[in-house]
Amino acid sequence: KKQDLLKKIDHTNNLLENQVEESSKYKAMVDGLDEVEEYMKTREGALWSRIDVLEGKIARESLREAEEWFGPGPHRVVIEIEYPKVQLTNPDSSSWPRITNKFAIEMAPLDLMPHTVNLFLQQVHHGLWDKCQVVSMAKHIFQLGPSYDDKDKPEGAEMDVPNLGDDPRDRPGDPHYDHFNAKGLDKISYQEYSDQFPHDQWTVGLAGRPGGPDFYINKLDNSLIHGPGGQTNRHDLHNEADPCFGKIVEGLETLKDLDTIPVNEERGHALMYPVMILAAHVVVPQENPADGWRVIDRGMKLKQDDDIMPLPEVPHGV
Repeated sequence: KKQDLLKKIDHTNNLLENQVEESSKYKAMVDGLDEVEEYMKTREGALWSRIDVLEGKIARESLREAEEWFGPGPHRVVIEIEYPKVQLTNPDSSSWPRITNKFAIEMAPLDLMPHTVNLFLQQVHHGLWDKCQVVSMAKHIFQLGPSYDDKDKPEGAEMDVPNLGDDPRDRPGDPHYDHFNAKGLDKISYQEYSDQFPHDQWTVGLAGRPGGPDFYINKLDNSLIHGPGGQTNRHDLHNEADPCFGKIVEGLETLKDLDTIPVNEERGHALMYPVMILAAHVVVPQENPADGWRVIDRGMKLKQDDDIMPLPEVPHGV
């Protein structure tokens, strides 16, 4: 018993010595606070430098891919939607006719927003926006997006979407988020932003952190609340901004029509009547710009000879 007791005492002494050693380490760190702070600043600077390099590589690769598929630009996306034509003098909403109309978004120049523009063009070119919806309509934005969960649909938003398969991810044009995710085209890799393309009225931005796939149309000048530092109450990295990547160039009357549709303010300004995206297409200028714009067929490159464009000249290590 005495031997056991001595062993326990030795074990306890060893534990105490270890604790004293650990305490000494922490005391040294406190005593050398200036040195620790300098070390942490240097390490943080190195990490941010590494992030900048990665973002630059993603941007250059996005630009290369966008030019390979869609040409150097300008690029537009034409979106056809179906919605109820509100009749203010007719309170019977069931008799409001459903009509189709279009609006067009011209993308930001590729050299300003290559990553975000390429992601959106690829989403459209893969048919991912077909049958998605205008999901909410606050005073300052229209927000468009896929479904995330059927039970979250606003009342009255059930739609006649054809049953094209048992697995939602296998349905071409299915409006569910999983379809974006399965293609790897759901979100951007970083919060790209250019102060040369701010969130002015009728521009288009990506929602969320990281942004996507939902996007919104700025009904007002939202350059302060959606620009750098505008989301301090919602995101840890509050110095970041929402990517702004396009501007409405056709169809303002269509958007003003949408603005008359009643919303449920208690459910995040969800529309009380469905507004469906019937189809979205990437369009580019004809070879003779005077001839207007032409659609790039789904799954096809602008130049169908499949020539792979050379990588841009990039200094080694950048």
